[in-house]
Amino acid sequence: MMKRFLSIMLLFASLILLTSNSTYGLTVTNEVDSEGREFRAVWVSTVTSDMPYRPNETSFKNHMNGVFAAVEYYKYNAIIFQVRPHNNANYKSEINPKSVYFENINFDVFDPFEWVIEEAHKRGIEVHAWLNPYRVQDNQIIGSYPLENPASDSSNILSYDGKKILNPGLPNVREHIFATVEEILLNYDVDAIHFDDYFYINLGANGSISGTPNILSELDQATFIQYGAGFDTSSAASKANWRRKQVNLMVEGVHNVITNYNQSNGKNVQFGIAPTGIYKNGNGTVTYDTNGNPITTGSQTSGQEHYNSYLFSDSLEWIKNEWIDYILPQTYWSTNHSVASYYKVLSWWDKVVKYKNVNLYSGIGVYFSDDSTNTSSWTTDTQEFNNQMTYLRSLENVKGFSVFSYQHFRKGYVNSSDISAQQINNAKHHWNEYAILPEIKTMNPIIPDAVKFINHENGILTFDAVDNAKFYYIYRSTTDLTYNPSEIIGVVGGNQETFTYQTGDLSNSYVYGVRALSHTNHLGSHESDDLVEVLEGASIRNGDETTQQGLRFYAQVKDTNLVEEHGFYVVYGNATKYQLQQAIKNPVNNKIILNNKEVFKSTVNGLDENNMYSVVLINIPNIGYVDKITVFAYYKHNGYEIISSTKTTRSIAHVALNMARLNESNNASNAILNYVKNNYHIIQATPDGYSITGSIYELNRLNLKEEFISDWNQKFGSGLTNNMTVSEFHTHMKTGLSGADNQNYDISNANIYKFFNDSNYHDKWIWLVNLLDEIDTTTHTRRQAKAIKGDGRVFDSSTNQYLQTWNVIHISSSLYNFFNATHEVQNYTAINFLNSNPQSKTFYEKVAIHNQSIYTKNIDEHIIQLK
Repeated sequence: MMKRFLSIMLLFASLILLTSNSTYGLTVTNEVDSEGREFRAVWVSTVTSDMPYRPNETSFKNHMNGVFAAVEYYKYNAIIFQVRPHNNANYKSEINPKSVYFENINFDVFDPFEWVIEEAHKRGIEVHAWLNPYRVQDNQIIGSYPLENPASDSSNILSYDGKKILNPGLPNVREHIFATVEEILLNYDVDAIHFDDYFYINLGANGSISGTPNILSELDQATFIQYGAGFDTSSAASKANWRRKQVNLMVEGVHNVITNYNQSNGKNVQFGIAPTGIYKNGNGTVTYDTNGNPITTGSQTSGQEHYNSYLFSDSLEWIKNEWIDYILPQTYWSTNHSVASYYKVLSWWDKVVKYKNVNLYSGIGVYFSDDSTNTSSWTTDTQEFNNQMTYLRSLENVKGFSVFSYQHFRKGYVNSSDISAQQINNAKHHWNEYAILPEIKTMNPIIPDAVKFINHENGILTFDAVDNAKFYYIYRSTTDLTYNPSEIIGVVGGNQETFTYQTGDLSNSYVYGVRALSHTNHLGSHESDDLVEVLEGASIRNGDETTQQGLRFYAQVKDTNLVEEHGFYVVYGNATKYQLQQAIKNPVNNKIILNNKEVFKSTVNGLDENNMYSVVLINIPNIGYVDKITVFAYYKHNGYEIISSTKTTRSIAHVALNMARLNESNNASNAILNYVKNNYHIIQATPDGYSITGSIYELNRLNLKEEFISDWNQKFGSGLTNNMTVSEFHTHMKTGLSGADNQNYDISNANIYKFFNDSNYHDKWIWLVNLLDEIDTTTHTRRQAKAIKGDGRVFDSSTNQYLQTWNVIHISSSLYNFFNATHEVQNYTAINFLNSNPQSKTFYEKVAIHNQSIYTKNIDEHIIQLK
């Protein structure tokens, strides 16, 4: 066994550090803190002046770098980038013709979409590939349609009034859409496939299913007859259902293509759709079936419906079946719109997704602000977007938003005088902090590993990549990190093995941390980002090197191949990692000073078989038994010293108490407890606002309740719980008795009697029966307490007979009242422990006199004074 000795001064006497590789078995758990999440996106279109027309490589990059700059400035985290607006391709495709917008770029030399994805991911920005499934425009392509493309055959096209779509009712059209999606997935590292709101178009009857003309007279009637098995081909209503089914088949098929791709390739590409904002016009009410599926007539609106009209798309069916990972309805209207108020539209969607694993985002119609013909609050109130942000965040199930479109979003960034710019910048305060992307609820969570080897020096932060990470959020603080979103200063991504981030912090004034985000948008832990961690807990050793006691702390090395040196920093009093780092950077007379005491560093040589090592503090004076000591582990990796994020803070009295509670006491720990008990007052704050002066024993009724329930359930295997009613509590107490309450004279068969007389629990808990016996003024609780302490009966010598014990209902109620600070009587009498009872404080103060068996859970939480 390898040990290291170091003599140091602590308090008024000599404290010796002993380091060791002794084994100590402990379990370490990690918790992930809560974090703020929001999807913040902007649509980037090639057909609405969001992009330059026919750019070359240089002008394209320059423009997109401007897009990224604006997105980063407002702390958005996604772009919805248009790649297939008209059955063409803004990317390299074998089955869709090249878009005219990219005529001047040779995709074999420079792939603009691949470059966009790489650059976006470097910045921690998702890229959703935006497609329209059906729309066709012949003058938007270079060359001709490949034979694999249905538009190469006019019989696959539906057209009216200069507009064309691929016929949604044809199986080969669906197969082409599936192939298009698959081609993108195989060739581009997209985060999502995104469809917009164009499905069926007006083919002459404007979607009408009654009167003349109606949809039976439209161009796809022959398709309906050919593929309409199971439908009434003479009914317009039936044809409307058939059309919705054709769109559903396409959506479900795309879902299957993406799911199969994800499962086969270990990917997590999302599928989202942005339909028009109104599903149906209705009363706005939503109820649910037993599976959580929404039942509704529609939103309280009177605008165009995408369920009917001419779009014939059943977005609720997509949500119910969870074919999509998110729905992004184009809720573009203003809050004061008379036909479709933003409030009424979005609140309906919020209710629709309530019980489904589909994320809901809101489409924001900022573009309306620059429409001179629009008279809504988009043009009359420059706080419209700000108000919509406030409202969408008030709704339970809205997880984010997307702005339409980039050209209007950019106006805010360049401080244009247009109203849209004012809308953007008046809402900017909502995005002062970074937001983490919402978790994808339809996918099995992937939790990435904690980020390791985080180092900051000369204004440069470096850290190693971890498996299953998409992005990395960088946190910093002038104190210990809480990993609140307000501490995020940047987000990065990419495929490199080691990341470098410029912080500008040349003086190293901050604490830094990094958390990884997986492709299902789940965060990794930040607690175990060290190769060495301090293990929670400590022990008191009987001396071997010395006959005096010693306080031992433990740490464990996770990867011995990567750790060049390891040891401890020992701090007198409470301390944070940041405080220790600052003390190390600012020594006083070449000493590390913290809490006005010297901090001691000890290097430990060697490890035990479990890669653990320890430090032992010996010669702690009696006066120091109740003083806290904080221990950090440190290690060196690649020459850099790294202080562990984990620490432990303990007093020797606290450790002695824990050992006693676990029946692991030794001579040294018992001596410590006796000294503290005889020389200190311990003032405990109770949950009822009292301060009770006692000793080393527990005075908190809630902690006593937790312990009582644990012991009771261990004995009987029954389910006492923290939140049961007094009646349920009494049922457990009286189990074993039968007959009416007023016919009971012997409680020796009751569980309450068996518990308090069990050899394992009697000495520990009988004080509580004594307490109730002492303070009762109602006769029956006292009488039943005496029965518990006796043979289960109470004999009255004046009448020469046994007295009724009422099925222990009085003492059960009083015991319940004690644990819960209440006054339940169950139609009888019981001791009143309500705070409003003037005697209640006195009752609880007597616990300090009676409890001499159950130790306080954490002495370090209490005020301690010398007697």
